[in-house]
Amino acid sequence: MPVDQQVVASGEEQELHTKIVAGNKIKGRKVTTGPHKVLIVEDNPGMCGFYNHIFSSLYACTFAFNGLEALALLKKFSFDLVLSDIMMPEMDGFELKEK
Repeated sequence: MPVDQQVVASGEEQELHTKIVAGNKIKGRKVTTGPHKVLIVEDNPGMCGFYNHIFSSLYACTFAFNGLEALALLKKFSFDLVLSDIMMPEMDGFELKEK
């Protein structure tokens, strides 16, 4: 799912973020913000910084800079979610998905 930077940075999203962290409840549902591990595969340092800013307060983030690095990490560790760019050097996101 693409992330729209304007939507993520809006006041409404910041308020939602605060509710998740502070209360762990949204509309009566329990939201687990615990140690979920996310692997973010992105070759653009600016986007890595953006994703780190958005997700690091809620999730344990690990970064890989291409599909080969991600594949090596996936063989050693388990992740709850993999967020991958598509166009990257060495191994793109589609190849990573197939492996």
